[in-house]
Amino acid sequence: MSSWRELLALTYVLIPSLAETPGSGKCLLQYDRVVQSGGDLEVENDSSPLVSVIMPVRNMARFLPESTGSLMNQTLKSWELVLVDVSSSDGSLQLENSFALEHPQAKVIRLESRPFGGAGIPSNTGMSAATGKYIAFLDPDDKFDSTFMEKMVQTAEESHADLVVCNAEPFSTEQRSLKPLEGGNIFSKIPKNVLLSQQATPEHYANICLLNPGPWRKLYLRSFLEQTGTQWAEGDFFYEDNRLHWSALLNAQKVVVRNETLIYHRVGVSNQTTHPHGSLGARAARWAAILMHMQGVGLELSQRGGGNLALWQAYFRKVVLDYKTTLRASDANASKYGTRLKSTLMMMLERYLPMSPLTYSDLLDTIQDLRVEISNSVLEKTDLSIVIPVHKVPSDLEQKMRDLFDTVKLKFEVFFVYDRIDNDSIELLQRHEQAHDNVFVFESMAPNAGRARNTAYPLLLGDFTFFFDADDAVNFSALEQAVREAQNQGTDVMLLRYNISRPQPATGQLSIEGMLPGDTAIWTTMMDQARNVTQDLAATERLKRSSALRLINYPWKQLTKTKLLQERGVFFGPNSVHNDVQFHWHSLAIADRIRFSSGSPVCTHLKSGIAGASLTEVRSNSRLEAIDALWWTHRVLLRQGFFGPASRNKSFGLASEQSPEQTNGRAWIKFAKKLLDWNRDRVPPDSLAELSSRRKRLFLNMGVDDSDYA
Repeated sequence: MSSWRELLALTYVLIPSLAETPGSGKCLLQYDRVVQSGGDLEVENDSSPLVSVIMPVRNMARFLPESTGSLMNQTLKSWELVLVDVSSSDGSLQLENSFALEHPQAKVIRLESRPFGGAGIPSNTGMSAATGKYIAFLDPDDKFDSTFMEKMVQTAEESHADLVVCNAEPFSTEQRSLKPLEGGNIFSKIPKNVLLSQQATPEHYANICLLNPGPWRKLYLRSFLEQTGTQWAEGDFFYEDNRLHWSALLNAQKVVVRNETLIYHRVGVSNQTTHPHGSLGARAARWAAILMHMQGVGLELSQRGGGNLALWQAYFRKVVLDYKTTLRASDANASKYGTRLKSTLMMMLERYLPMSPLTYSDLLDTIQDLRVEISNSVLEKTDLSIVIPVHKVPSDLEQKMRDLFDTVKLKFEVFFVYDRIDNDSIELLQRHEQAHDNVFVFESMAPNAGRARNTAYPLLLGDFTFFFDADDAVNFSALEQAVREAQNQGTDVMLLRYNISRPQPATGQLSIEGMLPGDTAIWTTMMDQARNVTQDLAATERLKRSSALRLINYPWKQLTKTKLLQERGVFFGPNSVHNDVQFHWHSLAIADRIRFSSGSPVCTHLKSGIAGASLTEVRSNSRLEAIDALWWTHRVLLRQGFFGPASRNKSFGLASEQSPEQTNGRAWIKFAKKLLDWNRDRVPPDSLAELSSRRKRLFLNMGVDDSDYA
């Protein structure tokens, strides 16, 4: 994987060009002010600060003066503040700019095209702009003790620690009585002001893992973060600090804990991630993201933690504690969602216990005081999760559900995630939920079909996941055959034949067109390759990936391993159009085994063929979001090392024109240009100049010239 600093420095240096005309429309990142006039903020020199404080901001104007004031009161003066504004609309940006104008150690980065998730993307963006020896994080509604930096830096300098942790205290605007932060009783058991490590002090080190994961109570050595690639998780979820907490501790060699309370963390703010909202199912899915983060941690622990018994014990305790938190916070205990959360817990224990040095008896001893009943019986396997975003309930939905239940003999589950539909339609979906234990219905908290699909991720238990739209037709026999084929071949992504249907203008009758011609040609080639058993296996795998990437990016053209979605964070993008681009490229970029199904077409996707009536055919300024869709996908691919070492030169930093990474880069740029050419005919004439300008800046940020790879 490319180092995060290489990747994010690319973002930091080049994106300012997107702000040449502030306020002219959406852009990817906008730098409202570069404080060090005439200087390059990336370059470290003798005047670099000791501490870079990263502060992501989203509509926190009422708290910003108090938070930034706690920085001005620091006894250590060698610091810089990197404010990352996430499309604030409450005056926060004006306050940030005013602060930066008055204080030269502050700089403001604006994410005008709002990413999904919580603090992950803005925090990583801020890290890319940091120049200090150490990095600290401060929420815009929290405040440091005046000695935070002085004492934390002193400890880090004396101990040469990768990470220093202090105590933290919650406080409330209402001055009400508060419980101590999570892990408060454990904090008192950890030795203070001594070096702790995974090898020398495993039990104490494991206890650090069980503390409240807040990044605001830590000071990180920046070179440690860069060298180990430790960064925030990025995706359509909140609670990203859980993953950062564990990743940092799994990578660190030396950690010191200070006894003092040096940070005050505000709780009870209505727009914090802990604020409950939505239906029971939506709340359960939102909170279950904590468990999804712990799936990623389980994978990382198996790769980096080895056989460290104490770390695995801490991991399983945290998984059970997070399950209890999710159950309580979502109020899902006496419901089918409570049962689903319990099944998710059991799935995680079954998956990660064999990777650890613990026996089942060890596991019971580890969690016995947590009062959660678990069974040694194997969780009944679910073969398939089906996720259906619903914006309008089609008239044939009842028939589709009957066909599904009558046809498919595999164990499956269905998730309807709806958005802005009428009450009668909601009642119809809920009748199915009440009639079937394996049907789940809840509203999407997001503005598009892609993010509606993301909403269901934390609750999925199927071996594979299949996405289709509510008005699509599905050959459920072919779907079942494809799932069995995928399971037998041990694949991560099974590519499926599909059909396109359009209503005829004269009669309204649907005509079936089959696959797109380019996809049909690819399928023919891959079926021929499958019969050629003498092919070089490595070359064949590369051909499968490169061929798959050239397919249309419809999500219903593939079955995807659910574990890949959850452990690796493969999401649909945040944009209203082309959000499936990110899903397509990310899933195929990281899949170890890609296969082309030999079966019949599974999904027949309905296209209206009427301009404006279908999202694919819509002609409006929303088409400008294609730029954002390509940028966020490019960022994901860079993080995965898909192009090799991140670089600003035209070859993505690759030495060999024939390397697989170079082939990937060329394919990606060709796709991006093709997509933008297609959108050019769907943008209103008065927006063509903006599209052209943003296109040029996009390719500049990708590190290529618009004429490359034509």
